[in-house]
Order: sequence, then structure tokens, then C-alpha cells
Amino acid sequence: MSEFNRNNLVKALKYLYDSEVYGYVHEGYGHSPYVSVDAINNFNVLLVQAQQLEPTIPGITFEKPKQDRWVRVCHVELLNAIKAVLEYLAPDYITELRDFELERKHYKENWGNRANTREVNKYNTDISYDIFLSYTAGDAHVARELRDEFESAGFKCFMAEKDVKVGEDWNNDIRKSIMHSKSVVLLITPRSINKHWPLMETGAAWALGKKIIPAIINVDIDKLPDPVKRYQARFIETMQQRKELIKQLSDDSSI
Repeated sequence: MSEFNRNNLVKALKYLYDSEVYGYVHEGYGHSPYVSVDAINNFNVLLVQAQQLEPTIPGITFEKPKQDRWVRVCHVELLNAIKAVLEYLAPDYITELRDFELERKHYKENWGNRANTREVNKYNTDISYDIFLSYTAGDAHVARELRDEFESAGFKCFMAEKDVKVGEDWNNDIRKSIMHSKSVVLLITPRSINKHWPLMETGAAWALGKKIIPAIINVDIDKLPDPVKRYQARFIETMQQRKELIKQLSDDSSI
């Protein structure tokens, strides 16, 4: 595996780490103390790839979950596992990781006694977008077409290429935008099906309780990654199919 793939793997692990920090900091304040099925599946996939690079990484794969929404694994367990893998892949990177214990302490001190108030609920659920469009760079031209169609139908759509400003922290902006979107449309094509980022964004959306809709072009449903198969997918290979997707979104009162 090339150094480029190593860097992408580190980024994917960091993305998963950041999502779990949010879950850990807010557990007990409207969030489950346990890790989502998708987060465990994503970690197990990333661990296998990491062990191909560094065979000395210990076998810390979590048991593959069944159909339950949550797994009896606490956020802090997964956070420590991710950190352990990163210590092998990129030891110099560890100091850049967020201190989840410090963030949890800060949150409890500043918000814990008001966790059920309107002010904190607004912080957790304030919506900026109707749709977060998840895609890979190779599918940017298709994503632009979808974005234009969504916006023509009256939806406010987040697309990283358009909405992440130059010089901003890309990972942080993506995480916040998923948090502040009502739904995630996951564009799946032959170019994206084996990429890390769509899976990471799916896991983050699931952990935050967002509606997830896989939008498929030229991919068999049977070949979708396990974390994506659980969602009702829509093919968008024709104009009529795209119109049906937009109608589904329009008819959904939660979007």
C-alpha cells in the first residue's frame, strides 16, 4: 500500500475519531453511551487495511455487530482503539488528536446542568441545510448536477466543493455540516463504492441520527458496503428516477 493510501487511511481514522469524540462528549445528554453499528463496521474495515501496512498492529477488531442499532461498546473504547492504531500508522500525529476527556469535562462544566434546555438543544440540532451531499472528487460533476436539481426543487444543499471555504479546516467543516443537515444523500458510483470517505460520512450521519439515502448509479445493490446496505437506496440513472428521488424528499415531512 502506497504512502498516499497511508495518508488517506490516517485521515479516515481521524474522521471516525472526531465523530466518536462528539458521541463521547455528549453521551448522557440526549446521546447513546454506545457506539453505532456503522462506526464499528467502519473501524473493522480500516483496521484490516492498517494491518496490511503495519502487521505488528494487534488484533483489536470488535465483534461484528448484528442488526441492533447500537453495539455494547462505549465511545471511549472505540476512541482508544482508533488512537492505538494511529500510534502505529502515524505516531507524530497523535499530539494533534482532540483530547476527548478534556472536551467532555469542559462540556459538563459549561453545559451539563442545562443539557435539556432550549439553548443546548439548539446547539445540537440547529439546521443549516436540508441535504448534505456526500460524494467523491471523481464524481464531482454528477454531484453538481444533483445539487442543482435539489436546489431547483427548493432544498438547501451542502456540497463541499462549493461550501467549504478556502483555508478552512476541511474535516471540521464536513463534520459540522453533517450535524446541521436534515438528511444525507450518499452518491454511490463505481468510482466511490470502495472509497473511505462516503463510509465515514455515513457513519457520522448515523451516529447523529440523520436520514440517509443512498443514490446509486451503475452499482448493484448486492455490492454495496455493509454499512450502506441497511438503507433504502434509490437508483438515479435516469431523469425520471431523479425526479422520483426529489419527490420522495419533498414528501418527507422531516426534510
